Amino acid sequence: MTSSRLLRWLSRSPVQTFILCPLLVVAFELVRRRGELTIEPGGVVLLAWGYLQYLLVGRFRTHLGGGGPGFGVPPDRIVEDGPYRYVRNPMYLGHLIFMLGLAVDIRLVVCTHLVRRARALVSPPYARGRSAP
Repeated sequence: MTSSRLLRWLSRSPVQTFILCPLLVVAFELVRRRGELTIEPGGVVLLAWGYLQYLLVGRFRTHLGGGGPGFGVPPDRIVEDGPYRYVRNPMYLGHLIFMLGLAVDIRLVVCTHLVRRARALVSPPYARGRSAP
């Protein structure tokens, strides 16, 4: 994998939320607690819920609205059914639920910053100062 492809892959919000952040948090906690890691069952439930919501709602959106998987390619049609009837973007919510699970799982030591970072990463491009597609 070339360095530009690797950087592009690492910059994807699902990679950052579901792979990099948990790895960094676990590594930080292992160092901080000298090799001991405490797992909270409630956090594990939220981790699973957030990831499954992101994954399943993404498939639902792709099936009904077209577009690509994840946030990279927007849907061809507006999806207003299923979870989109209740939440503007349940995929973003899946990211936040996952990060909340990570915070609960390790007792909020590092994750407050990461939740803020995830929220900034998954906000729509036009909310970050770029034009809407």
